[in-house]
Amino acid sequence: MTRAAHLLIDICLPVVGSAVLLFTGTIVMAQEPLSASIDNYLEAGRAMYLSERYSEAEILFRQAVSEDDDSAVGRYWLGMSLYKQDMDDQALKQFQRATRIESDWAQGYLGVGLVYLRKPNRKMDAREMLRSAAKRAPDDAQIQYYLGMTFVSANGQGRIIGADMDGRDYFQKAVALNAQHPDAYYQLGLSSEYPLREYDRALFFYFKQLTVAPAHGEALTRLGHVTYILGRHREGLEMIDQLIALHGSDAADRFHTVRAQMAASHLHSQQDYAGADIQYRNYIGAIGAGERAYYADIQFASPPEVYQRILNAEREEREILNRNYWASRDPNPATVVNERLLEHYRRVMFSRIHFSAGKAPWDRRGEMYIRYGDADDRQRFLGGSNEADAFMSGGGVNLNSVRELGAGPNVPVSEHDFIMPTGKADVDAVRDLNREFRYRLRARGAHATESWVYVRHGLEFFFVDQRGNGEFDYPDIMMDPTALVSLTGGARQERFHPETVAELLIAKTPEDYRHDFGGDLLQFVFDTVTFRGVGGKTDVELTYSIPSWQFGSVQDGMGLRTWLQNSVTLRDDDLTPIIAHAERFGPIERPTRPQVRRNNNVALHSVAVSFEAPPGIFETGVELQDEATRLVGVFKKSTEVSDYSGDSLLVSDLKLSSFIEKDDGAGQFVRGGFQIAPNPGHLFQRNQPVYVYYEIYNLTVDEVGDTRFETIYEITPKGRIMRDREQPSEIEDDPILLMFEDGGSTPVEKRYAALDTSDLPEGEYAMTMTMRDLATGQTVSKATSFVIIGNRE
Repeated sequence: MTRAAHLLIDICLPVVGSAVLLFTGTIVMAQEPLSASIDNYLEAGRAMYLSERYSEAEILFRQAVSEDDDSAVGRYWLGMSLYKQDMDDQALKQFQRATRIESDWAQGYLGVGLVYLRKPNRKMDAREMLRSAAKRAPDDAQIQYYLGMTFVSANGQGRIIGADMDGRDYFQKAVALNAQHPDAYYQLGLSSEYPLREYDRALFFYFKQLTVAPAHGEALTRLGHVTYILGRHREGLEMIDQLIALHGSDAADRFHTVRAQMAASHLHSQQDYAGADIQYRNYIGAIGAGERAYYADIQFASPPEVYQRILNAEREEREILNRNYWASRDPNPATVVNERLLEHYRRVMFSRIHFSAGKAPWDRRGEMYIRYGDADDRQRFLGGSNEADAFMSGGGVNLNSVRELGAGPNVPVSEHDFIMPTGKADVDAVRDLNREFRYRLRARGAHATESWVYVRHGLEFFFVDQRGNGEFDYPDIMMDPTALVSLTGGARQERFHPETVAELLIAKTPEDYRHDFGGDLLQFVFDTVTFRGVGGKTDVELTYSIPSWQFGSVQDGMGLRTWLQNSVTLRDDDLTPIIAHAERFGPIERPTRPQVRRNNNVALHSVAVSFEAPPGIFETGVELQDEATRLVGVFKKSTEVSDYSGDSLLVSDLKLSSFIEKDDGAGQFVRGGFQIAPNPGHLFQRNQPVYVYYEIYNLTVDEVGDTRFETIYEITPKGRIMRDREQPSEIEDDPILLMFEDGGSTPVEKRYAALDTSDLPEGEYAMTMTMRDLATGQTVSKATSFVIIGNRE
């Protein structure tokens, strides 16, 4: 019988589940060399095995053992080829034969342990065999690793969730023996997460695993999850970038998805919505179709009837309805990004990470979280009977908004201490009201329980892990013994049961989101007018006026000057952004002392911006933010962008102004050779002239080089029906009619008029200007409105 004195081999050994590990081991034998034929069969068989051609490897290994029935090496390799083909019983026989042939050889016991580890209810047997292997090869990292795997637990879904202390010790030994181990660091990470929740340690181990095994997908996923749990997205990004630098650009694609997830979360937390939008799209575009569907589903972000209508629609219509729904919920129409949709992505991502341990894609908590976001207070505890309720020990980091409180797992507390006071009057008031007059949680037995308070809805919800499998749901009403013996108590418990209250809330308020604009309200007025631009295109001019008292004063310590951040977006009928423009105005000198807030004669600061836009009717959203005070204002209104590309008679929009004078210079309020004092609010005091600027296009030049045109102004109290000028008037309060005849020498003329309003009472008025080309008879009209607010002081 022949044996190899020393055989250095590269082998593949499986971990529990589907992962495959590559390592190099040394088999030490103390007998004479193998015969040439056996050596050839073993060498060829291992080549097939390493190529994952296990059935072909099996044939070669059978040839080897036929040559030498007592070859422990041949029996071991035959067992491994069978094991890889899931022929566990046949593999077990080969491994057991190897241990009988060579009782001091560790690999045979390792093989037996691997089979037992994969069989149900044989974990203790696997541990015994692997300990036998460890006695024979105490410096074998793989044996230590698999010993650790015998202590690994799984949840109800079969997911590996971590090892106990003994298991962690074996994983530590494995990495001490082999610093490049391809999975032991990952197992140490899982062991740190479950059940200890030592997330900092877990983060280190996942990062370490990826430094030695960049293709370890599970380690990468857990790295992303733990980073999310800790809220340290920026740190996670730095880790990913270090890994890319370590492993080269070829590894970048492997880390792309998790990096996009981290970047989206980080940018969102910094309120960089434009950057977050890009990263969310990158992340959602990179994940699988099944996972992507969770982000597209609006079941828990819309009224039930809206969701049902979208669900019943054809695919193309469903996409349109879905897009229109989110567009209608956009809180800031001045930006291209839909902040409400980004918040939905954030809530879905949060629910996938925090609320999916017991149920996919999330349990009842996820449904509530996607609808209403973060609770004002969220506590986790062990809910038992009234006499023996106990809080769960925190055991580590707080899970974002989760407050895990308590003196220990078995310390009884009274019902009034069932939930720990927060010191927040509004939160504690909701819980006190619930305890005294609404629902009382009285679960029999000890169950992991969470209490969520939404102050804005005045409600407290309970979620209970009644089966102990990580799935939280509304408490079962039958868990309350008082509901069975007391009609009054039972009626109260049923009426205010969390599920009943949730159904009422969803019917009244299906979802909730309040966008943080980053500051208190900035008040301003704005106006949009259009003119013909270069090549017949349309220029849109926006003018803003801000009361100077809103800039505060230098006495508040916020600086001598400030700047205004401006965003404007034009959206079509489907609320799709067509034009987006951003600009920064400044520096603006701040008042030296606080300004008096007055209705009349208030000092205004005005700015203007212009850009090209296609013709059409749009919803215009504008945003201004004062960088010093952080005041921010967002408003929207409908805007018609005229088409100036034709060759017929055309006239620009009417630009109302507080004053117009000749000015051949340059400036943001100079146009057509005139200085036009902005009045975007269209507010005029009673004896103040209404100045109106306009431009005429495509006038006809006659044979002597002149143009002749007639301008008619008609001013009517807002809401009145303007009369037909061809019919005689039968009422005393006729609209004001002003008619002018004018002329020029070019097809384009720029004009203004000052209209006397001294006889007009306070109120809102409609103004229509009709332009007639006297050479051709062509007419064109434009309209606007203004308000008379009182006598000028």
